[in-house]
Amino acid sequence: MSMLFQHHQNIIIQHFCKTSIFMVLIFIVSACGKEEFEPPRTALEATKLAEEWKRPFYEDSTFGITQTSYFSGNYVAYCPSYPELLSNSPGIGVYHQLTGEKHPAWQGSIGTNMDEIQINSWGVSQSYDNLALVQEYSESVNCYDIATGTNLWTVNYQNFAPLIVNDFGESLYRNIGNSSTTNINAINVQTGQESTIFQLNSESQDNYLTNFGAFQEWLAPWGDRVLVFQNRKLKSGTYDHVKVDLYAYNLSADTLLWKMDELIYQDDPENSIETPEVYAQPKIIGNRLYIVRALQQHCIDLEQAEKVWSRDIALTQSNFTDFHSPIMQVDDVLYIQGRDFISALDSNSGSTLWKSDLSPAGRFDYYQDKIYQSAVVDGDRYIFCLDAKDGSLMWYANQFSDGTFLTSSIFDININKQNGLLYCSDLKYAFCIDLNKMPQ
Repeated sequence: MSMLFQHHQNIIIQHFCKTSIFMVLIFIVSACGKEEFEPPRTALEATKLAEEWKRPFYEDSTFGITQTSYFSGNYVAYCPSYPELLSNSPGIGVYHQLTGEKHPAWQGSIGTNMDEIQINSWGVSQSYDNLALVQEYSESVNCYDIATGTNLWTVNYQNFAPLIVNDFGESLYRNIGNSSTTNINAINVQTGQESTIFQLNSESQDNYLTNFGAFQEWLAPWGDRVLVFQNRKLKSGTYDHVKVDLYAYNLSADTLLWKMDELIYQDDPENSIETPEVYAQPKIIGNRLYIVRALQQHCIDLEQAEKVWSRDIALTQSNFTDFHSPIMQVDDVLYIQGRDFISALDSNSGSTLWKSDLSPAGRFDYYQDKIYQSAVVDGDRYIFCLDAKDGSLMWYANQFSDGTFLTSSIFDININKQNGLLYCSDLKYAFCIDLNKMPQ
């Protein structure tokens, strides 16, 4: 009886956690809608979305917080990670890009062929787009074959850092340590085999807590695979002393290539909010690493191990960048996103070319000289189309062609650059918009 009671108690706790997280996220979304912003109804007439298809995640059309979608062959995969009701489960929904029909291996209700109770993060390997990697909160990371719907391997862990699939999709990297050493372990995405590739003596860090993160792979000009990562160090017992060292470790030669000490250093109690976790995920483009943070932005030449440019930003609420927001480069223009703006920067100098303050920002993507952005404004949900040259508004929409409105916040914008089909998800539906049928 005690084991049965404990089992039910765990379920209640899990449901409470899921519901709490869901309500917190809804609260955050609602709070974002309270920004002082007047939707541009007088500037332009609202248009309607040219949807190709729209599918509910759950048969009862209840809510579920979704994460970034990924392409897998002819399909697009979504991950509702926090369903509203305990009767629904987190999991993966896989739909044909053109028709919205469910993948043959994923015909059941979302989550029915998966064992995850809560999904913290997920990704699809960029080298093997049939492999979906799902991180269950504080317990395990699982690899699923999208083609068959089967679980290929599971790695159990404690305190796994946010799951990040590197640019080449060969490995997942995680920080693991104890009082004396801190390691970086690599998990092969095909086999699930784990090995230690780098180790640091934690006791030699001058009373700073060591934490490796922001892993990125770089293919060096001479052909070697290099792991670029940060050692985010927080002074023990404080939140206002932060150091970040940048490392480049040659995976091919199994040796440290270079290290930049104190790329970021802060000891100002007034700005203690700038902890090592306040980051957009860094992005490697060519031989450069871009780091976008709340207080600073950096461009690093990885071959020369030196800064190309760096700039400080005044601390305001709008500077905070979303961990999942993209850093995108087109030609010599770098597009970045904050909580309530999108900016275009000169990638060679870091100077601002334009900044759009249209709305609290959701997600964005680039296609044919336009920026497509999702947003929540005064409780209404929108998709904005901006001119990528100057950030000016070209059109906005919050209705489908049948007159129904977007049901809730859009957490995803993902465009197939081959055919101009845009894939979105709000809290209830996955849907596809044909940009070729929208105003040009």
